[in-house]
Amino acid sequence: MRGVRGWLMLAVAFGLVTSLGCQDQVAKRDFDALKAHDDKLMAENASLQAEFEQFKSQQAEMKPVETAAPMLPPAMPTPRAVDIEALRRQLPSQASVEARGNQPVIRIDDKLVCDGKTRSDVSSEGKAVLDRVAVLLNSEFAGATIQVEGHTDTDPIRKLKPYYKNNWELGYARAQSVMSYLVSRGVDPRRLRATSYGEHQPISSNKAKNRRVEIVVMPVEGAFGATTASSFMP
Repeated sequence: MRGVRGWLMLAVAFGLVTSLGCQDQVAKRDFDALKAHDDKLMAENASLQAEFEQFKSQQAEMKPVETAAPMLPPAMPTPRAVDIEALRRQLPSQASVEARGNQPVIRIDDKLVCDGKTRSDVSSEGKAVLDRVAVLLNSEFAGATIQVEGHTDTDPIRKLKPYYKNNWELGYARAQSVMSYLVSRGVDPRRLRATSYGEHQPISSNKAKNRRVEIVVMPVEGAFGATTASSFMP
């Protein structure tokens, strides 16, 4: 009986030893797998670290980008005063010149723009005056916008009723005739515009003086001021 028990204890002990040995083998295999995975991660990390160091080295070698200084707007030119007396010397006596603020104004009596049936055609004498005006506009005021204004007296339209409903239309027709003639004498049409004020801007109690065409030189930068606003056309 004692012998049988001894053999049983020996068998159990052998089984335990065998079982422990198998567990050790499994644990060693798992440990080896984890170590291999860890080694792989460390190698990838070292590779990434090397790439990062190379990138920093390349950035340090690159020439810094120079930031251009902001461009400032050019300084505005100082306005040049208009010499009215010099302008008068360049024009015939039938045309008067004055300054309206910083705008030169060439004034032409309506007698020079009252030819033909509709009394809005430029007369022969008026054309001679406008020839000189065109030369002045293309030399002294090249590039400036030119506004041609028609003005009338306060008398209502009677004889010219078939052609014009009111003084607005009569003033505009005369301004347009002067503008068209200036174009024919070489003034760029893109610089010109016609406007009528009718009887609403009188300059005198004398009705005859109020009937006129005014050629206004709008100021330009670098000459005698800044460009003005848009025109009015009836």
